[in-house]
Amino acid sequence: MPITIRSANLESDRSALIALLDRNLPRTTDDHVFDWLYRQNPHGPARVWVAVDGTSHAVVGAAAAFPRRMYHADREMLAWVLGDFCFDAAYRSLGPAIALQRTMLDALGAADGTFCYDFPSRSMLAVYARLGMKELDQMQRLVQLVRVNGKLAEALGDRWIVPVLAAPANLVLRALRSTRPRGGPKLVVAPQVEPCGDDFTVLARRVGAQGGACVQRSAEYLTWRYLRNPLVRCEMFTARAGGALCGYAVLACEGDRATLLDLFGLDDAGARAALVDRVTRVAAARGVSTLSAPVVASHPSRPLLERLGFVRRECQPVMACGPGVSAPGPGTARWLFYQGDRDS
Repeated sequence: MPITIRSANLESDRSALIALLDRNLPRTTDDHVFDWLYRQNPHGPARVWVAVDGTSHAVVGAAAAFPRRMYHADREMLAWVLGDFCFDAAYRSLGPAIALQRTMLDALGAADGTFCYDFPSRSMLAVYARLGMKELDQMQRLVQLVRVNGKLAEALGDRWIVPVLAAPANLVLRALRSTRPRGGPKLVVAPQVEPCGDDFTVLARRVGAQGGACVQRSAEYLTWRYLRNPLVRCEMFTARAGGALCGYAVLACEGDRATLLDLFGLDDAGARAALVDRVTRVAAARGVSTLSAPVVASHPSRPLLERLGFVRRECQPVMACGPGVSAPGPGTARWLFYQGDRDS
């Protein structure tokens, strides 16, 4: 089946794109989700390329790139995180996939100086290998056991004995958490419900470029990304000392599992440890069994998370192309990505 590839228009192709994404991606895509993800990002609108059936002229595939303003060492740059790559079932083969992705990367200028990155599924690795993209780092999933109820239910089924056996084990886990550091006595951790203020932008500038390369977490970006996210119910918690913002964490709970989407802040006041303690206790109160913290393997927060009871689980590669693409090591930038930095 012949296909043609072209740049999409977010207005005229809107209905076709929403329908394609909704029938091929695991998430729901409707008008609200499309506008939020593709048009309302404070770093700029998404760019999209589509594959069109040469006979029916139907949109049968799409690839998107979402802008990210980043701190990279001592400079700022515009990067693109790739996502929402999909094809209708009849068109899923390596040839169209490579053609669509190559067209997008060429149009973005990735070969000439634009940095693009992705957190691909296993099925996308063959495509990226053919396109010459390199492995930037590994996304490491760290996990902490919060309550044992879920593990016991997996082993014993839905039986009356599960809560009986779980109660003393959960008390032990709670006691172990109580011995972990919670920050200094002047540190106040509280929910962030209102839109983020200018102090978040100030913190982003202060911390953002110190340890490597990371997304510019301005007040506008954080409000859009987490507090107005229609796909995931995010809870943000801030740590303040004397009223001054020291850091924040973002938690998402879904059923028996929770995810630490973001953890950002200063180190000197113990803010990050206090924030992890708070989100862990909130997750336990929500009835969560496990708390995951997907983070790049070279992230400076990973040793802290492991000291606080998180253990390593599976990894997946972070792929990239463009300037500065190199694995972490002496003299190279560390790429400070959390789960909340994904767009797919």
